[in-house]
Amino acid sequence: MKMTKWFGTMIAATALSVTAFASSSEASVYEKFDRISGSDRYETAIQVSREGWTANSTDNVVLVIGDNYPDALAGAPLAKKLNAPILLVKKDTVPASIMSEIGRLGAKNATILGGEIAISNQVVKQLESKGINVDRIAGSSRSETSALIAKEVGGTSAIVASGSGYADSLSIASHAAETGKPILLTSGKELSREVEQALKNYEDVTVVGGEVAVSSAVYNKIGQSAKVQRISGKDRYATAAAVVAKLYPKTIDDSLVASGQQFADALTGSALGGKQNKPILLVKQSALPSQTKDIINNKNVQKLTVIGGEVAVSKEALNPNPKPAPIPVVKPSVDIRSNIIDEAKKHIGTPYRWGGTTTSGFDCSGYLMYVFNKNGISIPRTTALMAQSGKPVSYSNVKVGDIVLLDLVRSTPTRPSHAGIYIGDGKIIHAGTSTGVTITPLDTSWGHWDKKIVTIRSYTD
Repeated sequence: MKMTKWFGTMIAATALSVTAFASSSEASVYEKFDRISGSDRYETAIQVSREGWTANSTDNVVLVIGDNYPDALAGAPLAKKLNAPILLVKKDTVPASIMSEIGRLGAKNATILGGEIAISNQVVKQLESKGINVDRIAGSSRSETSALIAKEVGGTSAIVASGSGYADSLSIASHAAETGKPILLTSGKELSREVEQALKNYEDVTVVGGEVAVSSAVYNKIGQSAKVQRISGKDRYATAAAVVAKLYPKTIDDSLVASGQQFADALTGSALGGKQNKPILLVKQSALPSQTKDIINNKNVQKLTVIGGEVAVSKEALNPNPKPAPIPVVKPSVDIRSNIIDEAKKHIGTPYRWGGTTTSGFDCSGYLMYVFNKNGISIPRTTALMAQSGKPVSYSNVKVGDIVLLDLVRSTPTRPSHAGIYIGDGKIIHAGTSTGVTITPLDTSWGHWDKKIVTIRSYTD
């Protein structure tokens, strides 16, 4: 009897010991993480470069625009093939610190991704004045650019992802770079002629993202000529975790971590991940998604390295056991709605550009993001903004500064395909495909958009 009691006590003590060990082990990987960062995204890219490439270690660099993502999404596999870091430049200039880093690397060749609208010839001239040979890979669209990059990368397997957002392609970019698989971009609903032609060269294709990102019609079309699989999750964080679960070993010594709410750090980090055979997991600015936590634990990750500063990924973003925090109530200034309208009207006439988020060209959600961000309000990109369905509603209660979501294709069930900002008097200001940024009455005779409104969202109350 005494022996039984002692034995049971020993088991209980052992169980407590194991639990304590697991808790301590879990805490250590989250608490003792490394960080690669600079004062901004340009400086962070330099620090990433220094982490992966020693002085005079490569002849090549890949250069992309630092404030927009479309042309850069397919860059990691090319960077790996060239043994090159990805560095960020501005439209008309290479920052002095970036030029210094190119000199430290000993690079003689620079490959620019994107056309002159994104990176002007002033950048080319600046590089050439320093004796650097410049090559530019650019198509008439992001899809065509990705197809041209794929031609340089080669291989027998490829990745297909949506070019309308950045998260899915960057979730798999490290793996694509490591394995030499080019990333081909689609609008989500159809394949461009260039991408469809490029896919004929590949026997195996991995589609990243759910059917909202890459439709079943596109998936089935790819499957007509290649073996195809889809990797997806309920959101960008779950998709990134699913990529690691599916494509990486049972245990992972080291993983990179980047923000899922901006593209730059994950992009430059993907070149490092491809070089060091490390995946990239996505986190929120101040919260650890459950899927990210689960994959870290399930893969027994021993070390985490964050790409980016605390503005992008705070310490709380790697807290596995966060305490519930009260939801802050932020009251905007009295003039915030009029400020939004004033900012919106500044850009009337700006041309439409698919995926555009800068004053060189906007798509509908990129325009809204830009205007609201100028007033200190961060709103979701296309997928999150448009993720709403239901019956059409009236705009009788809409207020100036509200976002009006519209179904212009008459989906069933009703689902938004366009958005604008209500400016009063029954009108919205929006980035239209044929008109660019313009003001349009909701009851215009050719549209009657008031009968197509799916919902109204306020980000100023």
